[in-house]
Amino acid sequence: MLFLFLQDESGKIIDGSLHDCKVLDNRWKIANMRSSSIWGLTVISISPRFMPVIAVFLVSGIVLYLGLFDSGIATFVFVVAGWVISLCVHEFAHAFAAYHGGDRSVVDRGYLSFDPLRYVDPITSIAIPVAILAIGGIGLPGGAVYINQFSLNRHWSSIVSAAGPIGTAIVLAMLIVPLWVLSGEPGGESMFWNAWSFLAFLQVTALLFNLLPIPGLDGYGIIEPYLPLNLVRALAPYRQIAIFLLFGAFMFIPGVSAAFFSATYGVCSFLGLDQYEVIKGLMEFRFWM
Repeated sequence: MLFLFLQDESGKIIDGSLHDCKVLDNRWKIANMRSSSIWGLTVISISPRFMPVIAVFLVSGIVLYLGLFDSGIATFVFVVAGWVISLCVHEFAHAFAAYHGGDRSVVDRGYLSFDPLRYVDPITSIAIPVAILAIGGIGLPGGAVYINQFSLNRHWSSIVSAAGPIGTAIVLAMLIVPLWVLSGEPGGESMFWNAWSFLAFLQVTALLFNLLPIPGLDGYGIIEPYLPLNLVRALAPYRQIAIFLLFGAFMFIPGVSAAFFSATYGVCSFLGLDQYEVIKGLMEFRFWM
């Protein structure tokens, strides 16, 4: 998820509209960009706060695979830790693309460090995703990075929006390939593969959900730079509430949820993701039920 803003030379945020930056003079563009390697790799770091999440993911995975703790609690911990990792990858991808597009502020904000706390927004990152994950088994986009649109042209604005879903797709690929190669092998613990499959399923739902062309989601951010200015301004007030309206549509409008999950299961089937393992993983994830 992206939060877009404009910033003057003093660093003051002056506007949140994407297209208004087109009419501003280039002299306002952020100056004093630091030199970097050709790929920008020198500005990437690994936050100490990211390592415990990796550790929890690995330990809970080993516990599940070896059957040391036959409980849905281990599945819950494993899936949540994996989800946080995928969230960090998604938001890092946004920031990495923005860095190459010209926004060096992502370095100072710590977005290139995989630090989960740098991407957290109390409502969109924690409350809503966990609640909907527990109720409906949908992986909502939960992170947030603030990108200075002032430093990007419209093509880079679109690329930055697309980078997050690409990061999610990479995580999905890393989850799917082991399922192709290893799932069902002798010695493989079923609860582990159920949890792994459910985590992969969540990546599919997050990818499809994020690509919807709705204000506030990456799908809209990809096309927004090329939309008429009057349309962008008309939709701007809905950017912060669109996700709530969409969730309401999922809950109360017949056919919306069914259409989304039909598309989701179609993608899962194409990828060879076992729906039985996904459903078992969801049931084990909801250990309190």
